Amino acid sequence: MHVTIIGPGSMGRALTTRLLAGGNVVSLVGRDRRQAEEVASELRAGAGGSAAVDAAEPGTAIGKSEVVILALPYPAALDAAREHGRLLGGRVVIDVTTRWTRATPGW
Repeated sequence: MHVTIIGPGSMGRALTTRLLAGGNVVSLVGRDRRQAEEVASELRAGAGGSAAVDAAEPGTAIGKSEVVILALPYPAALDAAREHGRLLGGRVVIDVTTRWTRATPGW
């Protein structure tokens, strides 16, 4: 399965690692393309160069994915959904956002 993860930060990296271990193909998308490329490169290197992960532009990545995961901070996830809403139609969208506040245990 092809999965796009919007958000190449720590949560996106962790999810990508598990998805690759399961034999999936992953495209990473981020506002900072360089960060997405660095994460993809590190994960490929860690897998001996054989991991099926790349950094891509949103339109390209989402267009070839069955599943899109939003791995972003709360406000950014809303922005991404609005920005890419047209592209997300017909895909499974998973939002792993947790809204942290001072009242949240562990804050």
